[in-house]
Amino acid sequence: MSQLALAKFTAAKICHELANHLSAVQFVCEDLVVSSDETRELLRNVQLLSLTLRFFRNMYAISGHTENLSDIMLDIASSKRIIVKDDGLILTSSAADHNREKILCGILYIASKSCKPKDEILISSENEVEVVISVRNRDRMLPSDIENAFRMDVEEDSVNVFAVYLKHLATSCGLSVDVEPTDECPIRIRVWKK
Repeated sequence: MSQLALAKFTAAKICHELANHLSAVQFVCEDLVVSSDETRELLRNVQLLSLTLRFFRNMYAISGHTENLSDIMLDIASSKRIIVKDDGLILTSSAADHNREKILCGILYIASKSCKPKDEILISSENEVEVVISVRNRDRMLPSDIENAFRMDVEEDSVNVFAVYLKHLATSCGLSVDVEPTDECPIRIRVWKK
C-alpha cells in the first residue's frame, strides 16, 4: 500500500469510527424536546458534524464511496442554509466519474466553508471540459492557505492538507484546478481538463 493510500485509508477509518459514536449522540439528541433556540442550534450542529464526517469518510474511501457524495455535500450546504445553484445538474450528473465527483464536491465543500447563511454558490459549465464554482457574495474570501495550496505555493507549517489532496487528485485525473477570483466573485474556482 502506498503512503497516499495508507493516509486515505487512515483518514476514512477515523471518520468512520467518529461517525459511529456521533450517531449515538444524534440518536439521543433526536429525543430532546425542541423547545428553545439553543436546543435547535445544538441539533443543527450535531447534524452538520455528522454530515461532515460522512462526507470525509466517503471522500477518502479507497474503493469508492458507500454513499452518494454529492447528496451529502448538498445536505451540508442545506444544513448551513447555503443556496447551491447547479446549472445543468453538473454535480449530480450520472456521467461524472467517481474522482471528478470527489474533486467537484471537495471544491464545493471548501467554498461553503467561507459562506454564511443565505449565500449562493453557483456551479456552472459552458462546455464539456470545464466547471466553475463561484460564490455570489463580494464579501467572501478563500483563506490564503487554500489559495496557496491550489497554486502549489505551500509552506510546510501552513499547509491545507485537503486542498493539496484535491489538487493532486485532479492532476492524477488529467484535470487542473485554478483559483481565479474576480471583483464580482472573490471565490471563483475553475476545474478543467488539461
